[in-house]
Amino acid sequence: MSLPITSIYDAFVSELQRLGVFESVTKHEPKSAPGQGHSVAVMLASVQAEAANSGLNITSARITFWVRVTTNMVASPQDQIDPDMLKVVDLIYEAINGDFDLTTAGVRNVDLMGMRTETGYLPQDGKLYRSMVTTIPVIVNNV
Repeated sequence: MSLPITSIYDAFVSELQRLGVFESVTKHEPKSAPGQGHSVAVMLASVQAEAANSGLNITSARITFWVRVTTNMVASPQDQIDPDMLKVVDLIYEAINGDFDLTTAGVRNVDLMGMRTETGYLPQDGKLYRSMVTTIPVIVNNV
């Protein structure tokens, strides 16, 4: 078996689109500014052997993705930007913990204990965007 990175990408994008809260869902680092709503990009962060789940005749891998949600920083009211972003990130956590189906992409499980979200800002095309990046590690067997 080989690494099913493309299949996992496709599954993430499909599941995120299904949430119905994003203006756009991409599988790459955006090269231009997002629109006025919430946008999300799924990007590969790292690939490594998963020693705890590997043995003499089998190797498992930890494939980590970044799911970055962005929104415009000039939205009004200003006090609603972070609460709205948190609702969207919460939907992602809830979906991954509940009904995300990545098994068809070859994923054994999502490492829920390894997930985390970091907040920041993204300057793009002369504008500032609020961003929240969720790190999502998935475990794949027999690679």
